Amino acid sequence: MKQKMLGSALVLIAVAGWFVAAEADHREDREHKFMRARPDHVAERYREDHGNETSGRMAAWLLASANLPVTGTVLTRWFLRKKRTIGSQKRARALYTWFKDLMPFHYVLNAAAIAMALIHFRLSWCLSTNIPEWAILLVTFLGTTGIVIKFRILPHSMVRWVRSFHTNPLVVVLVFALLFLGHRYLD
Repeated sequence: MKQKMLGSALVLIAVAGWFVAAEADHREDREHKFMRARPDHVAERYREDHGNETSGRMAAWLLASANLPVTGTVLTRWFLRKKRTIGSQKRARALYTWFKDLMPFHYVLNAAAIAMALIHFRLSWCLSTNIPEWAILLVTFLGTTGIVIKFRILPHSMVRWVRSFHTNPLVVVLVFALLFLGHRYLD
């Protein structure tokens, strides 16, 4: 299972790198012309770019599917804490176990989602606000804290603080708020 996940992650990273390299080839000529463009033509150029919606949608779907196991485990754990019938408790435990078995996908798909979000960020243009930069910074930081938690890179006392940040519901709300506002107020 781990070898398949590692192979999948490497393929995703290779594909993401190919997209970035391909876009860099196409963009080099445009950026060169852009640097010499007159200021009144700048706004016209940015109106033509629609923010590369495909890469943004791919990043959003990867993020949603990567965090489905986490959402499932949190909700079933909440359900298990309530007083329920024995039959519903058994079904909830089975569902909880199933979601826990899906957690390796959380690690791989979140890494792919962050890579795709960075590609989306690189391909997109935003003149009116810097909120997308803050959102991508926070998402990347969350992914980094997840790596620290998974591989126990820091001492235990620091991992406890990192875990409390990584699993804080306010951080999740902040990420979605920044993503919503950033995309709402694009030029």
